[in-house]
Amino acid sequence: MIAFSQGRYAEMVDQFEEMRRLAPLNGDIFDLIWSNRMSGLGLLHLENIPRACRRLQEGLELAQQHNDSNGVLAAFIHLAGLAAAVQDTQNATLLLGFVEHQYEDWYKPMDAHDRIEFDRYMAQVKTALDEPEFSALWQQGREMTMETALDMARKI
Repeated sequence: MIAFSQGRYAEMVDQFEEMRRLAPLNGDIFDLIWSNRMSGLGLLHLENIPRACRRLQEGLELAQQHNDSNGVLAAFIHLAGLAAAVQDTQNATLLLGFVEHQYEDWYKPMDAHDRIEFDRYMAQVKTALDEPEFSALWQQGREMTMETALDMARKI
């Protein structure tokens, strides 16, 4: 995480790819979920959109299969960032609205690094959309079901 906080994203990706490689040997599915997500985040910062998408999608699928709700929501955050990066601000806004509502329902804060990225993605979509469009999409996202959010995230 030091590499992430210092903006050394290539080093971050290398570290999490190694963790990804070792996680199955250790039998730790949550390390595999985490390493996919964090590698995807680093790749997103490096603007390697295809690889970032693969890692984030892999992490999402694993988190969903293993009932890791926090892992699913964290994957949604970064897939929303990926959507924003490719100018799909509508889907990014919907996913971010959904995520915020889920965390409110849980009475649980986001992890600190996820909150930083969430706020960054929010700033991107708010800049790209006018206020009425943003507000309407945000509300729609807050009202989505988990199944709808999963379907949307899988298509990014």
